[in-house]
Amino acid sequence: MTNSMFASIKDSLAKPAQSSSSTSNIMRLKTGNTYTVRLLPYTPEPSKTFFHYFSHGWVSEATGQFQSAISPQTWGERDPIAEARFRIMRTGTEEEKEKAKALTRREQWLINVYVVKDPENPENEGKVFLFRYGKKIFDKITAAMSPEFEDEKAINPFDFWEGANFKLKIRKVDGFWNYDKSEFEEPSKLFEDDSEADKVWQ
Repeated sequence: MTNSMFASIKDSLAKPAQSSSSTSNIMRLKTGNTYTVRLLPYTPEPSKTFFHYFSHGWVSEATGQFQSAISPQTWGERDPIAEARFRIMRTGTEEEKEKAKALTRREQWLINVYVVKDPENPENEGKVFLFRYGKKIFDKITAAMSPEFEDEKAINPFDFWEGANFKLKIRKVDGFWNYDKSEFEEPSKLFEDDSEADKVWQ
């Protein structure tokens, strides 16, 4: 990976969301497992390596099923769901306010990953998936690329030869998924055969 590509990826961490993304082929995870992945750059346009978006979620009173919708704020537009919730919390009845509290808003990211180890689905190993994550993982990636302290060495997680695998460790804490134990391994070569690296890179 060139220095210019790495710089472009780092810059993208601080930029607003891009205009589009596919949400198919997302890696499925379960608590209690440790997954090992290598983050991948979006080689045609490194600045789009991360897709940053906002979403709303709620349980439908009609079906009892969880529903979600991407917030128009993702594209810098007004968000009618957020505006309605804010209005209800200010002027609605107590019953309306209780219902509005059930509406959640999440900030999330999508990135391509190469699956090194998947204990739940070994057939996924050696394949590329989309990995969806929240602020906790985002902070860990940012800290690895731009360390806070002078005695910490920056990692280029995307490099196949000198990058680092990411250990994704999922626990359930107080009823919620927790990623605090997730961490980058020491830098290592992902492939012994450069032709395999080129195949994934392409």
